Amino acid sequence: FLNYQFPPGVALRIDADMGLDLNSHYINRSDSTTVGEVYVNMYLVRPEEIEQTAEVLSLNNLDLELPPNKVTTVERTFEFSDETSVFQLMSHAHEHMLDFRVEKVGGELDGELIYIAYDWEHPPILELDPPLVMEPGQGFKVEATYDNWTGRELNFGFLSEDEMMILYGFFYTD
Repeated sequence: FLNYQFPPGVALRIDADMGLDLNSHYINRSDSTTVGEVYVNMYLVRPEEIEQTAEVLSLNNLDLELPPNKVTTVERTFEFSDETSVFQLMSHAHEHMLDFRVEKVGGELDGELIYIAYDWEHPPILELDPPLVMEPGQGFKVEATYDNWTGRELNFGFLSEDEMMILYGFFYTD
């Protein structure tokens, strides 16, 4: 169950002809069929109430090579090219993740840990109020540790047997 809100005056624009990809993940290790359900409550705001338009932050590391029967830490740095106000962060990985850390790169808070998750199924949602303002050239170092207890290499993929390393969130630019 996820429940979050945008800061006052911030809204996500969804065009009338745009669809929503409700990409929920379910792992069924039983022999019986299960049905997954996703519900979304969205609230409309009047245009005059909007001060900032939110954008989706999706920082992906598609280059995952997790050797069999080994604990591996993977890191990747992402930089912003424009001034960006980040107001929410959340990790996404699959069941082999042990921890997921995000540090700020550049500026006054260089090297500071700003997000950590230990639970791949229920990652915390970090709501930043005030938002974290990232100047051009600053960014996030994303580091995740995985325990690949299987006998095969794990790579980035969309199945429950695969792995992911994604930092999601929301931001706006001025």
